[in-house]
Amino acid sequence: MEKLLACVETSPITWWKEIGDVCTQANKLLEKISLFIEKHKDVEDKGLQWEMIKMEIRMFKIYYSKQKAKARKNYEENLLQEAQRLQKLVEKPHNARGY
Repeated sequence: MEKLLACVETSPITWWKEIGDVCTQANKLLEKISLFIEKHKDVEDKGLQWEMIKMEIRMFKIYYSKQKAKARKNYEENLLQEAQRLQKLVEKPHNARGY
């Protein structure tokens, strides 16, 4: 919640992006929870059923977080490569650029 409030104070664009990301995550989790409930519907002990569903949710959260971190890392690496390419282009001597 603090992160969301910080976004609201900084920029409306950042705020809307954050809201969209949270909604996407919530929708994915709700879809998965429905699948988890269906998967464990045959368990007779309701306490055990609940524990199994919680375990599935935790596993999904870990997987989703790892995928999101990997995507963020790849995006950052691509930005760094592009910045290095542009830096090399700027550092070339004037006549080597073809002017």
